[in-house]
Amino acid sequence: MTARPRFLVAILLVFATVAGCETQVARPQFPEITFAHRPAIVLSVGSIEVVTAYRAPLAAPNVDHLMAQRPAAVLERWARDRLKTGGRGGRAQFTVVDGAVTETRLKTQKGLTGTFRIEQAERYDGNVEARLEVFDGSGQRTGFATARANRSKTLGEDATVNDRERLWYDLVRQLAADFDAEMEKNLRQHLSGWVLE
Repeated sequence: MTARPRFLVAILLVFATVAGCETQVARPQFPEITFAHRPAIVLSVGSIEVVTAYRAPLAAPNVDHLMAQRPAAVLERWARDRLKTGGRGGRAQFTVVDGAVTETRLKTQKGLTGTFRIEQAERYDGNVEARLEVFDGSGQRTGFATARANRSKTLGEDATVNDRERLWYDLVRQLAADFDAEMEKNLRQHLSGWVLE
């Protein structure tokens, strides 16, 4: 083999090696959002049912179905971590009513002025809501409490995919904390006769 064909073979090997190397961006890992560190709320019921009435549209502008920790699933986790049974009769039903997060594209400056500015390009609006109902032994509803939380966050136009994942996680974590405080306050106020501790 002459020098020229060897050179061409070497070039082809370099291109094949470079083409075979793809940079994999690692998806950030965040701790699961739980409420196990919070004290249990013991209800004077024999059973607690957790249901989800919210159905994600699975299409724009909604993005909650793309999240590693969906808001609706975090509310279900809240009920399982915090609500405990402490009675023999009656039942409670915890229903997730809303768990949506939507994306809105924001207007950014174009042209020369926009070139030298980093603006907020997207806004994410999160809404969660759930209802806790208590029924006596005959199935009659004897009380209920609801709670909702809303948060918004914006993302800069220079953000990476990982920046977006981090923002989504922080948004859901803050929604969960707001919901936790609001639901505990409301159920202790409106369902005080059913709360044992």
